[in-house]
Amino acid sequence: MTRVCPKCGHVARDYEYSVLPEEKRFKFKRSLLAAGTLVGAGIVMFWDVWQIYPYFFKILSVLCIFLGLYGLKLYFKEVSKVCPKCNYDNMPASYEPEGQKIIQEKEYVIKDDSTHICTNCNIKSEHKVQSRTYSLIVTLFGLFSLTISTGSNPIGIIGSLIIIGTGIYGLSTSLKKRFKCPHCNKNTAIAKNSPEAKALLEQST
Repeated sequence: MTRVCPKCGHVARDYEYSVLPEEKRFKFKRSLLAAGTLVGAGIVMFWDVWQIYPYFFKILSVLCIFLGLYGLKLYFKEVSKVCPKCNYDNMPASYEPEGQKIIQEKEYVIKDDSTHICTNCNIKSEHKVQSRTYSLIVTLFGLFSLTISTGSNPIGIIGSLIIIGTGIYGLSTSLKKRFKCPHCNKNTAIAKNSPEAKALLEQST
């Protein structure tokens, strides 16, 4: 999400404090599947790797866990409505009408990062939706890991359950057709790439 301050014109992004290169931050921010899998796989590896494999792989398992936790932090982090520069307390999102007005006035070039549009109020919003295919792959990978870990790797069971939970959560977002609109508070926000949404967008232009 990107917010624009109507008072000082500051542009705040949810990934601007990431250590990743700028072109990769937006994608990693939404990659819950990668983050959850890294945490789970790191925990699964930790038990066997820590006892058997060389020092390099011990470090690798720990790095997987911490990188995954960092990805989860980015995924759930939201941009504050309070401007960090002038303390204005209600910055609108760049895709909201107020934000669009500021962008046009100041001639900013900002990518529209909205994902859904409301069929009730026609206001755009952002909802994180994971890939259905990748979610299924992650779930199956977690189940496979669970069968291997059961009985021989008690810590690995926890990691496997994390991977399975990540995949199931991803599937739930991909199967959900309507999300709650933050403006009218109704479950009428649909994906912008759906036929109904495209028709709404055409009418509004």
